Amino acid sequence: MPRRASEETRRARESVIAERGHVIQQYRQGASMAQIHRAYGHPGEHWLARQFDEWQEPRGTAIGRGPVTRKGDQ
Repeated sequence: MPRRASEETRRARESVIAERGHVIQQYRQGASMAQIHRAYGHPGEHWLARQFDEWQEPRGTAIGRGPVTRKGDQ
């Protein structure tokens, strides 16, 4: 699989940061870190995990698995 362009990764990360509250809400409602990673354009799974740490959001607290939506897709 080809590497993503740094511009694509940057935009994906900016989307996660801009929608921080929604991302955390999705996770607390049961979305997995991998589902969030895919829904937000692949910002990087390790980067996403570090963001949760930076936001002081406990990881491993997701309960069930449901669909993940971006804030504007609701």
